[in-house]
Amino acid sequence: MISGRTAWIFAMAAGIATTAFPAGPTLVELQQEWNAAFPVPAAAAAVTPAPVPPATYSIQDKDFLLLRPSELSPSSLSRSLDTIRGYSVPLRGAHAACVKIISTAWHGAGVVISPQGDILTSYHLVAGVPGVSIITLEGRVYSVTNIMAYSIVHDLALLKIPAETPAYLAPAPSGTTPSPGDPLHIVGHPGDTSWKLSSGTTLRHYREGNTRLLHFDSDVKPGNSGGPVVNEKGQLCAITACAAKLADGSSVKVGVDTAAIHEFLEAPRNPIAFTDLIALDKNRRMTEFLGTLYLVMEDWRQQWLTAMAAVRIEADTPGKDPAVRKFKLTRPKEAGAISCNLFLLRTLITQCAETKGLDPRLYKSMKATTASLDQLIDSLALNSAPQTHAQFKTTVAAAALQRKESELLFGKGLDSLESLDKSLDPNASYSRQPGKIKALRDLHLPAGCHVGSKAD
Repeated sequence: MISGRTAWIFAMAAGIATTAFPAGPTLVELQQEWNAAFPVPAAAAAVTPAPVPPATYSIQDKDFLLLRPSELSPSSLSRSLDTIRGYSVPLRGAHAACVKIISTAWHGAGVVISPQGDILTSYHLVAGVPGVSIITLEGRVYSVTNIMAYSIVHDLALLKIPAETPAYLAPAPSGTTPSPGDPLHIVGHPGDTSWKLSSGTTLRHYREGNTRLLHFDSDVKPGNSGGPVVNEKGQLCAITACAAKLADGSSVKVGVDTAAIHEFLEAPRNPIAFTDLIALDKNRRMTEFLGTLYLVMEDWRQQWLTAMAAVRIEADTPGKDPAVRKFKLTRPKEAGAISCNLFLLRTLITQCAETKGLDPRLYKSMKATTASLDQLIDSLALNSAPQTHAQFKTTVAAAALQRKESELLFGKGLDSLESLDKSLDPNASYSRQPGKIKALRDLHLPAGCHVGSKAD
């Protein structure tokens, strides 16, 4: 026997009028209203491009060759000068031009590159410390509190001391690059020795991002960062940067080669005090970290959209007058886990916002993003109580508005982050994936709308 409700459904499907159940919105029509506000999202890969497989020799992991005070032995100031008597005059010149750079956090090396006292070293050696002391081979000690120029993209910094020492080592011309298999010599201050010369072999020249690197094989250790890498003629071929593991599984030592050195030295100078660089470096690191979090957030936004698209409309009180007939919204079981993920992300970003000394744009980015997350979290907490059609339409409109507001707020957060990212270093962008951050910003924020503009 067919129930009255089943007969009504058949009658409605056939377009037959019925007096038992007055005309009103069907479940299909209500579901269509919801789906119009929350269509099934496109695949996440369509929003953020799939990662490109790493090239054979790209760096996958690296260790900067910094030596910390806790790693020093009591004889750390001893010099291995007695071993250089047999070296050629050019290599002795490399020893004389090398300096020792010491901070409260670590020590490394540098090289005098001009008779005016310009010293080239690694950026990572001078970042995050209030100042450094520079010791020359003759034993002169200089206290330095300002950086004449720096570039994160090349991992290089330029310091200056009084022109009291005649020994210097000018960078080799850009075209003077060692070929694979050519011998190299590296000067630095590893372990408990100073001005130690290590020998190695050129492996390859390699472009990594926006800089040019020299891969070589040598026994260099913490304390060599920033030191000179020279060829048999004593020409400066690179600045020691790090020990690295490559995508092919091999381990190499890495230096910044002469092409990058010349590009750095020819760029406009950007002097800065060490204390100001500490604040800048803190903001740089936070920008990198937030960029990663925002990419994670976009992945979780896709999960949120999928959950909202999976919401289903069910009848609660069939058979009543359309004005009072009620319906229920049911969310998928994954919604709870997605809410937890979004709340975890919100908590993490909120903790970041409490960091002292943040750039205002960074703070504004985090506030907009947490507000965006609030909208997503609130929208997943659906009202499961029975609703009339009028109440349902209000629920749909409110949820659609939350989605729009969330996207706009996230776009503003990305815009602030991108604005800061561009201004941190005149020579380069810090973001590990700046293309993806910009793509997300363009996706979520209307064209021409920028934080702080009239459209904001």
